[in-house]
Amino acid sequence: AIDSKPRQLSPDEISILVDLAALVSKEMQMREVLLSHARSEQAIQAMEDIEARFRTIFERAGIGIAMVAPDGGWLRVNDALCQIVGYSQDEFIKLTFQDITHPDDLNTDLSLLQQLINNDIDHYQLEKRYITKSGRSVWIDLIVTKKLSINGELEYFISIIKNIREQKEAEASL
Repeated sequence: AIDSKPRQLSPDEISILVDLAALVSKEMQMREVLLSHARSEQAIQAMEDIEARFRTIFERAGIGIAMVAPDGGWLRVNDALCQIVGYSQDEFIKLTFQDITHPDDLNTDLSLLQQLINNDIDHYQLEKRYITKSGRSVWIDLIVTKKLSINGELEYFISIIKNIREQKEAEASL
């Protein structure tokens, strides 16, 4: 409240001004809360958009992508990987990478994985064979890296898998 000349206020007028000040203060606090809430909603929406983009990229990638637990269990696999090996996503989750790795290639893979866990290397790439659901071998090019928590603890491995069967067949025919 602004006035153009000094006044002597009555106790009732002072009471009214105090009530007005309280109302204005509450209104400002409410606006701050609403603004903060709107910012939170915007942040939540932005995170949901990022998650949706990640899911789309993960699922629609033309190569196999998987998140693998430290014990070798499949946490998440995309459709391209399912097509390479012939398992459904539900079937995959019940397996480990050791279950579908060709026995002749398993020790090399496990050795490289241990080096990755020990921080001797930050990723590895390997040509190896998976055993498909039908029991056939399929050659793949595998790239593995790891995802660490904020505390530096191993959360999971990220695997990129490309089917190189045709390339290997061409090499063999030469």
